[in-house]
Amino acid sequence: MERIIEICCGSYEDALNAYHGGAKRIELNSALYLGGLTPSLASLKLTKKNTNLKVITMVRPR
Repeated sequence: MERIIEICCGSYEDALNAYHGGAKRIELNSALYLGGLTPSLASLKLTKKNTNLKVITMVRPR
């Protein structure tokens, strides 16, 4: 059985670190110190462009 490592990331930089550390899936957020907010479209696009991670995003209406 393959292990899946999922990391909660608060930025594109966090996502890159998770990717280089062996993560297969991340939850991409922003402002984790506020409990997590919807990430920017730019950080989502950069993450998808530069990694092959499965990305789950938190979407919160403002």
